[in-house]
Amino acid sequence: MKQLEQFFLLIDQCLNDTEFIRKHALREKDFTRNRILTFRNTFWGLLAHTGASLQSEIPLLTRKFCGEIPPVSPQAFSKARNKMNYTSCKEIFEFSAKKLIFHKQYKGYFLAAIDASKILPPDTSEIRNVLGTCGNQFSERAGALISLLYDPLSDHIINGILSNCNESERKNLYTLIEQTHLENTILLLDRGYPGKEVYRFLSQHKLKYVIRMGIGNSNPRYIRESINADQISTDIKNPDITHRIIRFKLNDNSEELLITNIYDTQFTVEDFKTLYHFRWPIETKYDELKNKFQLEKFTGKTLNSVYQDFYNQMTKLNIISYLRQISSLEINSVGHKKKISIQASIKVFLFYLPQLLHDAFRRIEIIHEICMLLKKILFPVRDGRSFSRKKKHTDRKYRYNLK
Repeated sequence: MKQLEQFFLLIDQCLNDTEFIRKHALREKDFTRNRILTFRNTFWGLLAHTGASLQSEIPLLTRKFCGEIPPVSPQAFSKARNKMNYTSCKEIFEFSAKKLIFHKQYKGYFLAAIDASKILPPDTSEIRNVLGTCGNQFSERAGALISLLYDPLSDHIINGILSNCNESERKNLYTLIEQTHLENTILLLDRGYPGKEVYRFLSQHKLKYVIRMGIGNSNPRYIRESINADQISTDIKNPDITHRIIRFKLNDNSEELLITNIYDTQFTVEDFKTLYHFRWPIETKYDELKNKFQLEKFTGKTLNSVYQDFYNQMTKLNIISYLRQISSLEINSVGHKKKISIQASIKVFLFYLPQLLHDAFRRIEIIHEICMLLKKILFPVRDGRSFSRKKKHTDRKYRYNLK
């Protein structure tokens, strides 16, 4: 809990620091006069946003923050937030990435997963010019690509990028790795990332990796010709590339194919099966970001406001993940095989967030109160459950042949 208290104390120091304000104001004269909406109040209002429209939320800010923010109009708030550079939100997110993490390991290694997902930002000419467009032959609109570097053991976002929707996922991978100092880490990647350049890049950065491959003739020859469940092979055309190739059957009798540069025999086929299973939480994290936190319900139509919302939502995700982690430690310590409800925990967190921001004297007490509530919103963990994937869209080809 001390880490969370220190994180909010760090936010207090930043938002009251003249140098921080000057660094992140869009113009030199912004936030220099003694106005109702200070830099701190504007940041608080953005971070405490619950997903409703600004028009309905701004009138409630005074009540949420117990009078710390005087009554203001939505127009005044929008004008103030456009004076604040999104880099302030990015810096606070980076603090959360460093401070609010549980350093959990698997067999002596940290784990990290990278994946990407497309979103639809407001469709304005400014956003189209920077983040690109997506669509089909009939219409197009503004789009964007999110790439996250995520710790699945700690349920923690280490880094994130919002880029052009036509950007390569591999290029974003290179950027995330170069921006983040990873040591003693196993990287978990899906089928969109395999390639010679990726293997060499990760090896240069001294990273271990486990990558899922597709099953088919598109794989290099040295992978196609590997028939054993666990064998080491070298690419004849590229002698500097050697992989340990893992094959195993899933419950539905389909085959899974993984490649890795982990040659330690302490890692068995079952270990690699477990390792790749650890990649799945990044998919649920995207669900949390895009659906439960409603990332695409942006609070503004400018490029600056889109980046503000993106980094603020990731900051909130890291805070609520930390709260769930410290609450889960106490749950697991008494032997209950239960899990905290993600949706309910988000509702509880968003309710208490304004108090966490402005009430420094009661912060520890509020954190304890949140944890007590989180420990009450549990549901049982049922191991081994699986559901058949429903085919939502039927094939339209030769559909009239089906009588």
